[in-house]
Formats: sequence, structure tokens, C-alpha cells
Amino acid sequence: ISILTKDDEISKISRTYNWLLNDLKNQIETKQTLLSQFKTFTANAIHQVRTPLSVIKIAHSMIDDDTHKEAKLHILSSLISMEHLYDSLAFTLQKDKIELLTTTLNLSSISKDRVNLFSPVASAMDTQIHTDIREDITVQMNKIELEYLLDNNLSNALKYGQPFRPITLTLSQSQNELILLFESYGEKIADTHAIFERFNRQDHSKQGSGIGLHIVATICERYQIIIQVTHEDGNNCFRHFFPTK
Repeated sequence: ISILTKDDEISKISRTYNWLLNDLKNQIETKQTLLSQFKTFTANAIHQVRTPLSVIKIAHSMIDDDTHKEAKLHILSSLISMEHLYDSLAFTLQKDKIELLTTTLNLSSISKDRVNLFSPVASAMDTQIHTDIREDITVQMNKIELEYLLDNNLSNALKYGQPFRPITLTLSQSQNELILLFESYGEKIADTHAIFERFNRQDHSKQGSGIGLHIVATICERYQIIIQVTHEDGNNCFRHFFPTK
């Protein structure tokens, strides 16, 4: 019977395994530290952005409507875009730390409100938002999450649409289906799954954070909303099928 020694094969494998394990632990600790530092930096940056945004809003309200109408429209459009990005980043950081209570919401009314909010952005981008919204459709959701779902879809449609080509929001309901549809004219999306990954952008020539559709996907997963992305008559169509009783 042979006796195992420190120099045998099993011992060498054991030492290699221990070395790899320690190296892996060190890498994990380093990445966790970097992630923590990144989250802290992002949280501080978000907090500091809120004050200048408020100052810009005050300055915007003081600009004469008649003399600088076009300039005021572009400032308002930029403000809405900045606030949208601010809110998206804040939501991404805080969504696991706060309890998001659900209630009965009028999806029809809230959809109209969010379209009105983004209309100045559409005008500044030489386009319009058309709507076909059935009245008094309700859902059980958290209001903040519903607004983020609407806002990020509208922002995405505007960002990747074409000037002078309107985007359309349609809300319809039948006995078996409740569908929220966003349509915008543009090239067919090559990978309809990758666009919902965090920091993924459809077109790197466009400005954007790449987190909007990831937030949409996260919210839809929470509420069992099915997303279907198709290309029809030159339009990219984002359908959201809400669960019905």
C-alpha cells in the first residue's frame, strides 16, 4: 500500500484548488467593494443633480414666452429628459430598498398625463405623440412603477423614432386582453431580447443611459406583464399584455 505524501498528485491538486479559491474570493471582494463605491458615487451624484435641476426650472419659468418661445420649448424638453434620467437612476438604486404598495389605478388617465408631460419633448424633436386610449381602464399596480413603465416606453419611442414621424400610444381592452401599445417608425430591432438588458442601447449613435427598457422589463416581470416586440409597416411595436382576471 502506497502512502500519500506532500508531493503526490492529490496534494498538488489540493494546493492548486486552494490557490484558485483564495484568488476567486479576493476578486469577489474587490468587485463588491467597487460596486459599493459605484453605488455610493451614483447616489451622491443623483442627490447633487436635484438642486441645479430645480434652479433651471425656476429660471425657465421666468423666461418671456413671446420673445423666446422656441428657446423655452427646448429648455423644457431638456429639463423633462434630465428629470426622467434622474428618476430612472434613483428608481434603479432604491427599488430594492423601499416597499412599493399597489392600488387600483386609472391606466387611461395616467397614460394621458404622461403623454402630456412628454409632448414638449416630442415637439422639440419635430414629432408628435398620437393616442388612441380607451377610457376608464384600471390596473392593480404601484403608481411610481406604472409611471416609469409609461415614461421609459415613451422616451425610448421618441429617442429611436424618426423626425416628422409621429409615435403612437394605444390602450385597448377586450374581454380577454388588456394591451398597451407603443409604436414608432424606425429600422427593425435586430435583437429584441438584448434591448431589455441593463446598459444596452439599440443605436450607439443615440444618446441614452441604456437602463430605460431594463426598468420596463423589471416592472413587467414583477406584475406578470408580457412584452412582445415586433416590426410592422415600418414601425417598431412594443405591446404590453396585462394579466386579466
